[in-house]
Amino acid sequence: MSAAWRLDPWLGAWLAACLAWVFWPAAWHKWRDPAGFEAALHAYRVLPTRWLPLGRVLPGLEALAGALLVGGWVVDGLRAPGALIAASLLALYAAAMSINLVRGRVPAAKLRGRIVV
Repeated sequence: MSAAWRLDPWLGAWLAACLAWVFWPAAWHKWRDPAGFEAALHAYRVLPTRWLPLGRVLPGLEALAGALLVGGWVVDGLRAPGALIAASLLALYAAAMSINLVRGRVPAAKLRGRIVV
């Protein structure tokens, strides 16, 4: 790798921490309301209904990605697997949203506990 493309270690740690703080609250939200998460996953209509229980691994993967990203401060070599998991999850989420936008579906948002379109 060229010296021009090397990232300052503190900047890398800060970026990893920021990404971890995206995934940890997302995982916590899904763990706190598993039925609501499964309903939201069903509403995306990208998985067959029988595959919806596979969505239960997503919060664990999100938490693992955050832990590995932050764990890279302590143990060398943990940040890269965390970044790979995080990038894979973000690509998966982007694909699910893109499929629905191409289908012409309007995304619903939860605002103060109510679903709004």
